[in-house]
Amino acid sequence: MKKLITILLYCIFLVLLAEFGVGWLGYRITQGKAYSYDELKEERLALIATNAVPERAASDIDQQWMKKSKKSRRTEILHPYLGFVIDSHDNECPDVGFCDDRMRGYKKMLQGRDFPEPDPKRVIIAVTGGSVAYGVANNSSSGKLEQALATIPALKGKEIIVYTFALGGYKQPQQLFTVGYYLALGAHFDMIINIDGFNDIVLPQAENIPFGTNPFFPRVWHNRIRWGGEDYQGKILQGLKAYLTEQRTLMAAKMNSSIFRKSTLMNLVWKIRDSEINKRLAEDVTKAESDYLKNAKDISGNSVISKLISAGTKFPHEDKKIVLEQIAEFWRRSSEQMNALAKTYHIQYYHFLQPNQYVENSKPMSADEKKTAIMENHPYAGPARLGYPYLIAKGELLRKSGMPFHDLTMMFKDNNEVLYRDACCHFNEKGYDLIIDEIAKNIQEDSSNQQNQKL
Repeated sequence: MKKLITILLYCIFLVLLAEFGVGWLGYRITQGKAYSYDELKEERLALIATNAVPERAASDIDQQWMKKSKKSRRTEILHPYLGFVIDSHDNECPDVGFCDDRMRGYKKMLQGRDFPEPDPKRVIIAVTGGSVAYGVANNSSSGKLEQALATIPALKGKEIIVYTFALGGYKQPQQLFTVGYYLALGAHFDMIINIDGFNDIVLPQAENIPFGTNPFFPRVWHNRIRWGGEDYQGKILQGLKAYLTEQRTLMAAKMNSSIFRKSTLMNLVWKIRDSEINKRLAEDVTKAESDYLKNAKDISGNSVISKLISAGTKFPHEDKKIVLEQIAEFWRRSSEQMNALAKTYHIQYYHFLQPNQYVENSKPMSADEKKTAIMENHPYAGPARLGYPYLIAKGELLRKSGMPFHDLTMMFKDNNEVLYRDACCHFNEKGYDLIIDEIAKNIQEDSSNQQNQKL
């Protein structure tokens, strides 16, 4: 009995040593910040929500957890007008190419339709933009967006219905076309909240122009519409990128459903593996793809991206300043058109330039946050630093024209909290909550000003 007790005590000691010694201390050393289970869980949920969960992985992921979290398999597919949308493979979702947990809950209200009918007792809001706009709507605190909007006097007492028409990588004119397309199909919206800017100025520089693709085409359009021929190497790189993204998503889903999901040691192992894959995606694969596409030839000896359908019309990009000016101006005009379209349909339109960590002096950062949020060799870092001043200048023109436009780039300039969750552009739950509060405050002020002008 004494021997059994001794062995048991040794086992308990070893577990505690692994968890609190290796796990906690190892996390602090390798990640440069204190361990937080909630933060890691949130990071994994955001990753799963952003990327597709492959069909073949369904048996590998805890089905009970999948049912609880309402995360379904999502596949990015081409769309003839919007560039690309999501086929969610989910019968609970309206068949419109966009889906989140809210839209799954609308099924009973919709009664077979894709969009609800106008009703004076409800307000239908469309949120547009890229992955940060999606995060505002879905990775903030549960119910936060509706609660914040409900404080606006004009919306008090009304049922708030939110449609998230935001996807990772969306940039103008996809926001404009999405709203126009669904209005043409008969959808009704009372308000449009457009949160964008980062994708609009960064992705053309990082993912289109270097490959000879027109900056106003959807992101990496040359990869989405790749002509055949002997383009084996291109297919290999494309497949590798998809494979690595799939591996990150699978690891996140499995970790969240594991019985060891609260283990500090297992979370450390997951974080290290995830960081390695993410680094490979951000650096090695992106560079290899860039190098390849600059020199790739098809079976006829032509560039694989020389076709009009895959690359668009030629775009002069020798002068960086002219390029950035044109991209930012395109963004401004697209917003003007969204505003004009909204006025035609008596819709309230509000435009917000999203914050980003690479905007100079936009946020004080601790060593912990900087380790997570700043990566000098990240493919988006340079384009963001170069491009945001152009967006800010064009945004000022929108504001002066009378449009309800708000520049949020400096909203965190006095905030020392850890708010960014990666080295791209995304926020943790607290960061998204603060953005929602700022959006609601600005909409309320705009509404008050409009009322005063009428008086």
